[in-house]
Amino acid sequence: MTVRTWQFNAADSLFFGAGKPMNAGESSWIDSQFPPTGLTLQGAIRTAVLYCTEADIDAFTHGKPCFPDGGSLKAEIGCAKNLGKLELTGPFLHDNGELLFPAPLDLMSNAQNQRALLKPAGDPTACDLGNIRLPAVDGKGYKVSENCYVNHQDMAKLLNGETDGIKLIPLFADNPKDLALADKEPKIGLARDNKTRNYEEGMLFAIAPVRPRKDVSLLLRVQGIAPEHLPQQASLQKLGGEGKLAAISVSDEDIKMPAARITPDGETVRFKLVFTQPALMPVDSDGWLPEGFALSKEKDQWIGQLRIGQLNACEVAIISACIGKPLKLGGWDLKAGSSKTHQAYIPAGSVYFCEAQAKDREAILQLHDTKLGGNREYGFGHVLVGRW
Repeated sequence: MTVRTWQFNAADSLFFGAGKPMNAGESSWIDSQFPPTGLTLQGAIRTAVLYCTEADIDAFTHGKPCFPDGGSLKAEIGCAKNLGKLELTGPFLHDNGELLFPAPLDLMSNAQNQRALLKPAGDPTACDLGNIRLPAVDGKGYKVSENCYVNHQDMAKLLNGETDGIKLIPLFADNPKDLALADKEPKIGLARDNKTRNYEEGMLFAIAPVRPRKDVSLLLRVQGIAPEHLPQQASLQKLGGEGKLAAISVSDEDIKMPAARITPDGETVRFKLVFTQPALMPVDSDGWLPEGFALSKEKDQWIGQLRIGQLNACEVAIISACIGKPLKLGGWDLKAGSSKTHQAYIPAGSVYFCEAQAKDREAILQLHDTKLGGNREYGFGHVLVGRW
């Protein structure tokens, strides 16, 4: 399957609607989601493919053949209900040649700018879930590093359990002169009748588009598009809710991920799953457990099986986890003209501390740079395997 890296460079501020719906006549402030998800960028990819192949966009939209010879792109790039052969991974922030990742939620910092990593405590704590080895850290005054990113080199250190020299890069900053990856640009607008060019009573809106800093872009791994249908040169295209411009280019280079050294400890191998993208877990699994996992009251662990590609499923125990606030994602259904049903995702940066039998080490390593959960084809659930 052809793998390409798509890069999106903003030419202006961008607005990506988050989980909060914007309904006409309602008074509310809407923040832009940044970075966006594959749910948003898949539309930009389809548009780019349709333009570069000179397909009939109106015919494609209505599910009809879009080429003069009767050919269609539906099987390749999908339709409103599915992605066809498309498979996305990401997006990832990219700053001046460096790949960036959300800071894992097991990474802690204190007032002296020292770093430490959470890991399951040696002794269990009695709580509403049972006797669980909750995440703990040596020392006091540490707190989680939220809304921050780390570069490729530092993520490799964190996956290997190292914290020396870790630099945190804030996503946003209150002062434009401070270190950050993007800036919010709040603005207030009003609806206007295009016929009379007068404003409409009560139709004010307030949004906060995002302007990425210089050299900050989005990278997305895309599979499933035939080489002859790929854009051959960079082009400007509308992106996001306000239709602002972004430059889109396609590269043959794949996105390379940092890796960790995973070694068995006797008959057990301990590892952690670090989610670089939001993940959609089954509702009947408490909304955070992978499919088929359940709490074992005898062991006070969540036991289940993970199937990796064509390999046989191996039994895995989730000992503990660091999970942020649920991220509610939906979007806008262009065909129906209404908001999509919102679903709760675990946020990027979430960490699951796991154990498996040493004989399954090779299978566990195959989990690295794969995806877990629902809507994987849209880029959700991407994980890296680390050690704890």
